[in-house]
Amino acid sequence: MDRIQERLDFAKKAQASLRELLAIRQPDVVQRDAILLRFAFAAETTWKAAQGVLQTHEALAYASPKECVRASLRAGLLDARDADSAMIAVEDRNLVVHTYNEALALEVLGRVRGHAEVFGRWLDALRRRS
Repeated sequence: MDRIQERLDFAKKAQASLRELLAIRQPDVVQRDAILLRFAFAAETTWKAAQGVLQTHEALAYASPKECVRASLRAGLLDARDADSAMIAVEDRNLVVHTYNEALALEVLGRVRGHAEVFGRWLDALRRRS
């Protein structure tokens, strides 16, 4: 399996894992934290899949998630609305990974479902391009 396909598969699995927990209607504290961790995994694997596709198929090399979001917009992998949402998702991922605050965790949790939807559309576009 080539490296791009591997990255796409990792992103698909991380997103599926996140969606599995998002099916829980009233998550308890442990489930909430698991959702946030899976969200961070989904964010990381999705932008890294984008990084690989952009480098391989568009001859563009980017080292950060935000650069990959902007490049994905320019390459037609994200529309303007999804690119804006993906930027917010990247910021939320950074907040979850680098700062733990319960009020902030609840705030981010309220946006995770929308982030998962954007990640899904982004991954679909990446798969079509690869």
